[in-house]
Amino acid sequence: MGDARKLPANFPIDDLIDMLRLGIVVVRENGEIVYANERFREFFSLREEDLQKNIEEVFKFLFPDYSPVSPPIRLGVVRGEDVFVWRTEEGRRVFQRFSIPLPEGGAVVAFRETQEPIVLDEKLLRADRLSLIGQMAAGTAHEIRNPLTAIRGFLQLLLPSLEGKGLEQEANYVRLILKEVDRIGSLIDQFLLLGKPREVNYKKVDVLGVLRDLMPVIESETLLRDTELVLSLPGSLPPVIADPDLLKQVFLNVVRNALEAMERGGMLTISAEYDPEERQIHFAFADTGPGIPPYLLDRIFDPFFTTKPEGTGLGLSVCQRLLQDIGGNIRLTSKGRGTTAHIYLPTVGGA
Repeated sequence: MGDARKLPANFPIDDLIDMLRLGIVVVRENGEIVYANERFREFFSLREEDLQKNIEEVFKFLFPDYSPVSPPIRLGVVRGEDVFVWRTEEGRRVFQRFSIPLPEGGAVVAFRETQEPIVLDEKLLRADRLSLIGQMAAGTAHEIRNPLTAIRGFLQLLLPSLEGKGLEQEANYVRLILKEVDRIGSLIDQFLLLGKPREVNYKKVDVLGVLRDLMPVIESETLLRDTELVLSLPGSLPPVIADPDLLKQVFLNVVRNALEAMERGGMLTISAEYDPEERQIHFAFADTGPGIPPYLLDRIFDPFFTTKPEGTGLGLSVCQRLLQDIGGNIRLTSKGRGTTAHIYLPTVGGA
């Protein structure tokens, strides 16, 4: 008997791809295009000579993470099915995108144009909002930061002079202004994370190692808030593709959200497990706070939506954006009291 796992030598794979209307591209880790079919070229308005270039050169007018074949995909992130939006002068085209990592590195990526706006509407609206904020951030954040740095510098020079002259009330005003300047600076940092104009350092990452690096900060903050910290972590987990610094930002945002939601004496539980069927790591950050009403859960990732008096409403949007860029996801659940943030990270090559 023949091997049931293998296709016959004369299997009409090209006919099947054409029937399914798939755009196919095969790319190495370094961005070299090994193969692209005609439909892929049509989808993204490419010429035959474009295929002789590196994929980053082909889409150099985009931030790398907005590319149809982003660095995390080339490095082995299994995307499964996700939504990719391609904007042209004629309008917007919506694709379902699938990725399969290659054993020798790189990936096969397939695109199928979809005409199902009702199914994809919520994802697209959120993606559009984040994209708009990202563009705004890239264009304006640095212009705001430069004068802000000068203002902060002069205030820091002024403060000791006021203190030396015994003008304590005026010195307190300056301290208050400095605090607000720092808050604006923090907001700009979050804008820049959404726009991500800086170079992103994607590589294989030990997520438990990233979390261990953060433990002194997490333990310090839980101690200050009189919060019990409970860890339920395995000895090891498969690697993921990510920028370790941005992954730290995600974990810290989620931890701080949990701590800020609780009164003193609460408990934060951090757990992790590997799901071999889904080929992903699941982190859970559970707090014992008052929880989130069901009617707010759907809005919690909307940019600028916040339930905190002094919140910016960007923290969870930033987390969602950074995780989506590496094929991950975040969702919140809240039943009665307490909220759990679930973070899902695909492992390298579906390990």
